[in-house]
Amino acid sequence: MKSYILKNTKKKEKVLLYQEKKGYSFTPRKAYYRVQKITVLDDNMISSILKGKIMNKYQRLYRIVRSILEDDDTTTGDILVALNEMERLKQMLLVKYAKYLNKKMVEKYIGKIEILERSLQKKIQEEAFLEKSGRGR
Repeated sequence: MKSYILKNTKKKEKVLLYQEKKGYSFTPRKAYYRVQKITVLDDNMISSILKGKIMNKYQRLYRIVRSILEDDDTTTGDILVALNEMERLKQMLLVKYAKYLNKKMVEKYIGKIEILERSLQKKIQEEAFLEKSGRGR
């Protein structure tokens, strides 16, 4: 299916059709009256939009990990859910966003996610050690 960019010229009152280039498409948050899908073609704008999305998701993950590490009542299931969410974000970076972002930015965010993963895996090891030592008594 081909899509086109519509441009309305007010001088001649015509609508010009241009074949659409490759760009980043998304739907707006609020259902506006006539806007169903937005396609951004400018590379700098795409990069800034995706950087904001990735930062929001990373900050949400960071808050989850921080609450897991600070809370003593966390279970291994909570930690595994957080690890799955991190893996999902890494795959999204590598598969979906890698073609729009430069390699350095993708590696930076993957590195940040891996730091969070290591801290959660350390927490899992601590939980396992406490369970073993508690059963031995």
